[in-house]
Amino acid sequence: TGDPPTFTLAFRWATPPDEAQTTRDDPFDRPLFRLSVPTYTPPHPLTPFMPRYPDRARPQEYLAEVRIAGTVREDGRVDPRTARVLSTEATPVADARFPTGLPMSPGRPASSVGPSPITPRQAAALFAESALASLEKVRFEPARVGGCAVAQEIIVPFRYEVAH
Repeated sequence: TGDPPTFTLAFRWATPPDEAQTTRDDPFDRPLFRLSVPTYTPPHPLTPFMPRYPDRARPQEYLAEVRIAGTVREDGRVDPRTARVLSTEATPVADARFPTGLPMSPGRPASSVGPSPITPRQAAALFAESALASLEKVRFEPARVGGCAVAQEIIVPFRYEVAH
């Protein structure tokens, strides 16, 4: 990845132009100190995120968004002890398309649609579980500081939509 950039800050004595003849050994012509700033590269996924749509949420067709935080270790894996759900939101597609609350299949009782319906809270828990499982499988290029791999906290959003 190359050497980190180095910046030099030099302080010199101001001398009149006729006295500006200095030698290489002049102690006032040397830099006072050097400041080295290492480069930083954030972590990025090497494998795609493939969250699995929960089977129990499929009959009601939920839209969901889950945000998960965790630490990408130096080896590029998310430390499972640090993975946690920051937020989860699940909305049935029927509610998203029809704000008035029209049923998904008019004329058919809900009990004949399939398995018993789940609440948005139950769906949110299923989506969070799916996102956590997906994050454990993803491999990352770890964050780097000055070319060295370091652990880094990340926040990953997962979006679930129903594919037709």
